[in-house]
Amino acid sequence: MGETSNSTLKIAAELWTHLLMSCDRREETRHRVHYRIQTLIEAPLALFPLVDHIVKMLVVVVVVVVCVGVGVGVAGASTLLQVGVCPNVSSIPDLDLRKLEGEWFHILHFPTDDTTFSTCIHSTYTYRVTEGFLEIVTEGHNQDGEGVAKGGVMARLPHSPNGALQLDMDGMPPVSLWVVYTDYRSVACMYSCVQFPGMRAEWAWAITRSGQPLVRRVSRCRGALRHLGVNTAKFRRIPQRSTCHSDTLKGL
Repeated sequence: MGETSNSTLKIAAELWTHLLMSCDRREETRHRVHYRIQTLIEAPLALFPLVDHIVKMLVVVVVVVVCVGVGVGVAGASTLLQVGVCPNVSSIPDLDLRKLEGEWFHILHFPTDDTTFSTCIHSTYTYRVTEGFLEIVTEGHNQDGEGVAKGGVMARLPHSPNGALQLDMDGMPPVSLWVVYTDYRSVACMYSCVQFPGMRAEWAWAITRSGQPLVRRVSRCRGALRHLGVNTAKFRRIPQRSTCHSDTLKGL
């Protein structure tokens, strides 16, 4: 069992490195994640009695986690796997995608190793009536102050009992998310979680209609997530300067 499990994990690590290169060409990211996988391989195998059965799921989930961290930079994504299961989450009743149309500023997110977007992040949502989805264009600055942009769509998942949406952005696998709170006029709070046996990876975003929102409006997002059992202490603020968006447009 020990030798088989160790061999399986090493194969998974090699497969992981190959898959990672398909969604992120940055050498430092490949080295960082390869180190994390090596740490897993070198851990006592007694901790992984089911490893031969779940290792394929591990590779798939980690690919989703890091590709989302690379591609969703639109709002930031946690690239850390955590022990535990995803909470039971639903979107608000009667969510109206059309009312989400317009400009949103990214104020809070769970931190990430990804640096696609660093500051001045904002998105424009356009509702496509015929198709019934939101078209998303997200712009911002990277760590070098250069303007960057990504596009994608957000749509309802058919027959979802809990109002899940599917987010499909450039350079990332599709992920499910939930709008756990919004008043449409000032703030929206979104949450996503990917799960496999015993572990999860989660993302959360607070977006507002203003780049300098009132604290109480953002606090509504924290409250909605706390009610679901999500640790909102992980939230970090995204810098939004008064000159952010004119600068961003010049850089594109």
